[in-house]
Amino acid sequence: MDIDTKSATWLEITEWADKEIKALHLLLEVARLSHEDTQFIRGEVSSLKALLAMPTVSPLHIASGNYE
Repeated sequence: MDIDTKSATWLEITEWADKEIKALHLLLEVARLSHEDTQFIRGEVSSLKALLAMPTVSPLHIASGNYE
């Protein structure tokens, strides 16, 4: 699957995902979260980073990549 990284749609997706990642990082820094909640949020960050990596990384690499 080829993703046109210059399309308006992809640019909006990357902008949205970047904002979500920043918001989740802030939440991790300021909130008193349980271990389970922290792990859940880190999973969300990891999923968003995998989404952003889709045009350049093979799916197998994404699945086995670094986790937050």
